[in-house]
Amino acid sequence: MKTSENKLSAFPPDLAAAQAQIAALEQALAETQAREERYRLLSDAALEGILIHERGIILDANAALGTMFGYAVHDLIGQDALMLAAPDTRPIVAQKIATDFSGAYTGTGLRRDGSTFPAEIIGRPILYRGRAARLAVIRDLTEVQAAQEALRRTQERYRMLAEHVRDVIWTMDASGRFTYVSPSVEYLRGYTAEEVMQQSLDQVLTPASLAQVQDYLQALQTDSIDPDLLDPDRRYVLEQPCKDGSTVWTETKVNLIRDADGRPIGVLGVSRDITERRRFEAALAQERTLLRTLIDNLPDSVLVKDLQGRFLLNNAESLRRMGVSSQEETLGKVTADFFPEKAAEWDALEQQVIRTGRKLVHEEGIIRSDGDEHWIRSTQFPLYDQQGTMIGLVFINQDLTEQKAAERQQYELEMERERTAVLERFIGDASHSFKTPLTAMRVSLGVLKRTDDPAKVAEHLNILSLQVDYLERTLDDLLNLTRLDRDLTLELERLDARDLIDAAVRSGRTMALEKGHTLEWQRPETGFQVFGDFNRLKRTLDVILLNAVNYTPYGGTITFGVKSEGRQVCITVADTGIGIPDADLPYIFNRFYRVDSARDVSTGGMGVGLTIARKIVEAHRGWIKVESVPGQGTTFKIYLPAAQ
Repeated sequence: MKTSENKLSAFPPDLAAAQAQIAALEQALAETQAREERYRLLSDAALEGILIHERGIILDANAALGTMFGYAVHDLIGQDALMLAAPDTRPIVAQKIATDFSGAYTGTGLRRDGSTFPAEIIGRPILYRGRAARLAVIRDLTEVQAAQEALRRTQERYRMLAEHVRDVIWTMDASGRFTYVSPSVEYLRGYTAEEVMQQSLDQVLTPASLAQVQDYLQALQTDSIDPDLLDPDRRYVLEQPCKDGSTVWTETKVNLIRDADGRPIGVLGVSRDITERRRFEAALAQERTLLRTLIDNLPDSVLVKDLQGRFLLNNAESLRRMGVSSQEETLGKVTADFFPEKAAEWDALEQQVIRTGRKLVHEEGIIRSDGDEHWIRSTQFPLYDQQGTMIGLVFINQDLTEQKAAERQQYELEMERERTAVLERFIGDASHSFKTPLTAMRVSLGVLKRTDDPAKVAEHLNILSLQVDYLERTLDDLLNLTRLDRDLTLELERLDARDLIDAAVRSGRTMALEKGHTLEWQRPETGFQVFGDFNRLKRTLDVILLNAVNYTPYGGTITFGVKSEGRQVCITVADTGIGIPDADLPYIFNRFYRVDSARDVSTGGMGVGLTIARKIVEAHRGWIKVESVPGQGTTFKIYLPAAQ
């Protein structure tokens, strides 16, 4: 330290002072350069354009200014600042420069490409590099003005909307005083918007509706608001008095108006006239009440289900049959919850209606828990909405128990009448069938008592023999029919249908010849095998042949045939007789039935032969078919399963 001081003291005093001043100046210069560098960094980072000018001549500018106007920064240095102003703005800018105006004003900027933009200019004096200068900050207002214009247009649209919609738009403060009411209130209540603005809530609402609104306003004053009040879909149904003394019903939707801190300061509401809707709803409710009263008093069960089979509606009778007392006990439940044993069957019927879209009527007997059988007729049909989409099923279940009982009684009465008629017919036929041979026998016995003539004796003995045979055959038919009704036992074996016809032709040929008939039978070479009881089936052919002989006039032809039809063997017996009227064909196999036109002594019978024949064929799992043309003849076709 002493050495340095000695060296410094070796210079003249004025030189040391000069060196100190130089050091101070260097330090000040360094500090100034640092400040300028910080300034440059800040100005280049700024979004607004910044320039420094002296009497309008640009001394410095940041990059944002060059970008804003389309110049490089070094091209702007030394230029007149007025070159950046549009012609209509230059006088204003020149006047602000001349008067050293400090503050903000607006003008129009001029870019290098000749385009212009709205600008805000803020000017103030500064000290720049040791001399007086001015700082100008320029901000492009294009986006700001566009946003302001958009806001203005939006506000204008909202204003026009509020003033032209029929809904009433209004605002009120937290105390319940209106701050705005749209003009449409005059359509609603007859009061102008200005008149409503002067009204208190008790003048705007009826007492019941006023209570709802006061509760809402009081809730706004609490520290914690009920979340339900903040629901944007919350609506109030309010009644409001009109200027003419009437009232209107409105549906009002409200939303909170909050300040910058989020505190509720008012309410925005939209009120819609629903008076007509209320009238319609009241009329609809009355109709529903009437409809409900009607269906609840129907004796039939009425119910509605959705497409998943869940109950939506049941009338009183339906609830009674289901064993429940209220509609709520059925809602959402399905058939299996009440009738598990029938659920699968009934659900299948419902799916059929859903699949086809057609009405279904179904009858069935149901055994209830009390053991009684009840008959139900269920009518099911689809339920559609206004767009024609199927949304469910409607069921009308009618209790047919009493009707079925009446029908059963009627059926039993008719059957009893039929049995009585059959019995009367049987007695008449039996009387005829027995009296005729008995009369003949009595005559023959009388002749035998009075004559010794061998020829007459032989003749009348033959008559007696024939009549006895007839009586035996008639009694045998009755006994056979009784046995067939009770039990029909078959001795089955493999048979050839040709052999059956051979046997029938042999036994019936003599009877046919007595009537002058011709029996035609061309025996096929190929056999036709069936499983059957030979004697029973021959009895069937004998009965049919006897009918053909009796109902064919003298000299007729009776033809037998056999053929295969699929898996059946068909035996035919065709005659050229009197035929059977169409009206009688359905009944010829009924027991004791006889065609009236065929009744005489020679063809008389009890009407059981064809009944026996059909029973025998059906016992062989076959059937008989009859084709007849009155006056031309009749063909019997016997179908029997072919032996496999």
